[in-house]
Amino acid sequence: TGMPSAQEALAAVRLLQRLPGGRLAVGVTAIARNVWGPLREAFEQVHLEVLGLYSSESCLALAAADAGERAAVLECNGGRARFVLCDGAAPVQVRRFLLGGADGNADAFAAQLAMELPRTLDWLKETGHEPPTLLLLGTRVGLDENSIEMIRGDLRRIERAPVAVRAAEGRAPPGLAAAMLFAHLFAGTKPPSLLDRPTIRLPWSAGRILAIAAAAAAGLACTYQAVVDGRSLLEARARLATAAAETQRLELEMAQAGARPSPETASPEQARLQGALELRRPVSRLLAEVSACAGAALHLDELKFASTERIVVTGAVAGGSRQEALASLAAFSKRLRELPYLCAEGQEEVTEVAGQQNRFRFRIGLSWRNS
Repeated sequence: TGMPSAQEALAAVRLLQRLPGGRLAVGVTAIARNVWGPLREAFEQVHLEVLGLYSSESCLALAAADAGERAAVLECNGGRARFVLCDGAAPVQVRRFLLGGADGNADAFAAQLAMELPRTLDWLKETGHEPPTLLLLGTRVGLDENSIEMIRGDLRRIERAPVAVRAAEGRAPPGLAAAMLFAHLFAGTKPPSLLDRPTIRLPWSAGRILAIAAAAAAGLACTYQAVVDGRSLLEARARLATAAAETQRLELEMAQAGARPSPETASPEQARLQGALELRRPVSRLLAEVSACAGAALHLDELKFASTERIVVTGAVAGGSRQEALASLAAFSKRLRELPYLCAEGQEEVTEVAGQQNRFRFRIGLSWRNS
């Protein structure tokens, strides 16, 4: 969404599948809050309560939930077409294109689709996606059987998306996205809304199923032992308690494993802390030791420094003779280069003060050692 933080975006999350090795494939639809804000205010001004917010692509993908193969959905509206590649009931990739001048002309409409669909399939291959084998047509894609055969191309099958919602007599049928959303709402299977808190419902793993099976087996054993012998009943209850404790421990470990961040990627807080540590400089030590390096013959005029910039020391040196003044300056420069957190840049400027042969002005450049 281009937002700087997750708090400034709305997101709806759905779990696609569990991959080999315990990995999860998760699909997310997101929108910036500042896009939804004006729309929400407009609804509130006319006293309409918004119960759900969904993207057209997410609703179109619901038509491919029971396809049983890699499918895509095509819907048209107002001279625009939306092609949605699906993974189950979740959108994976979307392409939109214009169908100019095709309104009311079935032949021109089919001809433009016959050009755009191969381009779309080539684009999917270029972006690393496997093309679909099934294309589901929306309620507003008006094609007859001959036109469907003309646009088939590399697609194995083209079918009309199953729609359980019908328009009232004399009314235009709803678009496929609205029809699929209404069908799921009426069936009580509400899709994830952008207004709800993003959640992921993890499928049961094999370990958890085995733990539940073990607890069920211990329960059956408990019932049997209760009939046979009271002492055996107590032993079975003890085993059941042990199994329940083990199940709880496994669930806790699974929850902790799911909440633990990946070791391969550092959190934003860790990245900022690492950056702060890398930029840390011993400023107070710098002031004290530069002053200590300067003898009585030197006068420091200015000390410039920054966390990532180089350090510049300027001042003047005087002595009983030119040799004595230059020797004091050389000793001062040597002591600066010996400081463990600084390194010399080789940029030293020495100029004689006009009219004073035994007095020189100097400018010494240094840099932080870990810059």
